[in-house]
Amino acid sequence: MSGFVAIYVCAAVSAIALATIAVLAPRRLLMRVGAVVATGLLLGSGYFGFADLLSRPKPVRLAWAESATVDATLLGSSYEEGEAIYLWLQLPGEGEPRAYSLPWNPNQAESLEKARREAKSKGRAGVVRVRQPFGKPGQGDAVDHQMFYAPAQPAPPPKDAIAAEEEPSS
Repeated sequence: MSGFVAIYVCAAVSAIALATIAVLAPRRLLMRVGAVVATGLLLGSGYFGFADLLSRPKPVRLAWAESATVDATLLGSSYEEGEAIYLWLQLPGEGEPRAYSLPWNPNQAESLEKARREAKSKGRAGVVRVRQPFGKPGQGDAVDHQMFYAPAQPAPPPKDAIAAEEEPSS
């Protein structure tokens, strides 16, 4: 079950429980009908509200559940000067990439562009990594600890290992 479905199911069960209590309470019929209508409106608006939130980047200050993430791969980014830096990150162990937004910081934007240029010049196909994307666990502002970098080229296998693979076994 995805996080979206789990949250919506919890909200729906709570709303239905409250509506049941309101309907079973010794009230007039109009009050009971009002409770059922209000529950229907809550369920509908909650579903469409949650669905709309899925398409928006999550501010890093709200990413407390991911704060232990040590390193992530940057799949894409853009920024609005004076507003925010938008990141599309592939977190380790997660199947789907996620969108996040950092508060605007010109130093961070320059660091990101520098890492991109460096990755391209190293022939790494523009692969950029983000160290401590949500700040160090237990520390306040993630932006102060943000670090973009181009990973180094992986070391080639030792020549002895290559020679051993090429020799036929007797």
